[in-house]
Amino acid sequence: MKDQAAEPKEPRTEQLLRRLAAVGKRSASAEIEQLLWDCADALRRETDKSQRILDSVDTVVVGLDRQGRITLVNQRLCELLGYQERELLGRSWFSRFLPQPEGMDIVYPVFQRIMAGRLAVADYFENEIRTRSGKRRMIAWRNSYFRDERGAIIGTLSAGDDITERRSAELALRESEERFRAIFDHSVIGIVMTDTAGRLLVTNGFFQAMLGYSAQELSGKLFTEFTHPEDAVADLAMQQQVVAGKRSHYRIEKRYVHKSGQTIWAHRHVSPIHDADGKVKFIIAVVEDVSKRKLAEERTKKLLVENRRLTQRLFQVQEEERKRISRELHDELGQWLSAVQANAQSMIGAEVENPEKTRESARAIIECVAEAQRGVRHMVSHLRPALLDELGLEDSVHELVAQFRNYHPELECRLSIPQPLGDLGPSIPITAYRVIQEALTNVFRYANARHVDIELARRCETGTDQETLRLSIQDDGCGMPEGASYSGLGLLGMRERVVASGGVYQLYGAKGAGVRIDVDLPIPRQPEEELSE
Repeated sequence: MKDQAAEPKEPRTEQLLRRLAAVGKRSASAEIEQLLWDCADALRRETDKSQRILDSVDTVVVGLDRQGRITLVNQRLCELLGYQERELLGRSWFSRFLPQPEGMDIVYPVFQRIMAGRLAVADYFENEIRTRSGKRRMIAWRNSYFRDERGAIIGTLSAGDDITERRSAELALRESEERFRAIFDHSVIGIVMTDTAGRLLVTNGFFQAMLGYSAQELSGKLFTEFTHPEDAVADLAMQQQVVAGKRSHYRIEKRYVHKSGQTIWAHRHVSPIHDADGKVKFIIAVVEDVSKRKLAEERTKKLLVENRRLTQRLFQVQEEERKRISRELHDELGQWLSAVQANAQSMIGAEVENPEKTRESARAIIECVAEAQRGVRHMVSHLRPALLDELGLEDSVHELVAQFRNYHPELECRLSIPQPLGDLGPSIPITAYRVIQEALTNVFRYANARHVDIELARRCETGTDQETLRLSIQDDGCGMPEGASYSGLGLLGMRERVVASGGVYQLYGAKGAGVRIDVDLPIPRQPEEELSE
């Protein structure tokens, strides 16, 4: 866009001096001529003085007429723009020295409305200017206005400060604050700031969600109000030591109390924030929710205790089993073997002509051997059900349930096996059999139930090709009262058998609602070499 004045105009001061000089030449009186020249010199000296004052200030100064042309500049503005004074005077300020199109489309219309009296004067205004090299600088202007005898505005005088660096710093600070706020608000760890007395000043969203309170509910409250009473004294004492300078920081594992009353375990790392004099001004704490870890630790401790008890019980059962087998071998087999031995000796000493006595001894030996065989079968059956190896899990469980019904006719036992179970591998059948056996024993001894339902089904895990054997046992007995132990040795034994087979064991029980046991046992895949055959 072209300047409003193609050529720079001569400053008004120079015009006045030139007119005074011309009047002095036309005057007939030497005294008047001298007076005029003295006035011109005085005016030039005042003008030079004013210019020197303007040039000495660090603020940029520009004067504009009604059309927005430059009538006055100081040296600081010349240096900032990169022009000489003569290159600026008379030029259009808005079209030449402001970035476009903002200069003519936005700033200049505002200037025109002010000149025309249609807009209130702007004592303060910020806009960018464009230097000779094309760089932009942000200037904060303070404006004064020249008026004619009628009060109409005829020009402006503006002094401005270059705030480019300040604006950049403010922008960088704002961006930094926004980044910090984003990190603060979206952090997956709690962040808390308190004063030296322990009153909450700032909390982030994670900490608020962790305790179930809003920022307003937390603000201004002592942090000890939300701390478990057993942990509040120690935490507060250590924070006071930080405030007193006796500690540089501290870590504590403590309990908070959720709005619902639930206990929340947290790891709290506390550090001070100092002022310029080195005095503690605020306390900043980073809070990590470790409730899951604490729950896992407690569960691990419980499992260790249970496993220790189970191991001790297993050793005890092992010794009892050895004693029982030893006793049965001695009392049962030993007795029949002694009888065999006695009858065999009598046969040796019998007379040949007495065959009847020999036959009686032989029959006695046959009967003793049969009894010994029954005793051996009984012991073997107790150690491992023979039907499992001969008939498989399905028929073995049917036989087990049939025996249970015979021994306990008052308790209805229902068995459901919807489809053939097929090959389950070597370990799955004995695990499932023993779980059913132990569960039925518990139902008879403790449940006071009328019905017990057993279901065995082979199924495929959703989204995978892994097959599992699902075993469910449900009774309608008295259930397990609230607070009752779920870690009896029978239940522990079942769980350990299932876990050892790589399965999942789940126990559900409530007072008056019976007990349900769900077991999922992964069925081993057939080896590739067997598939190829």
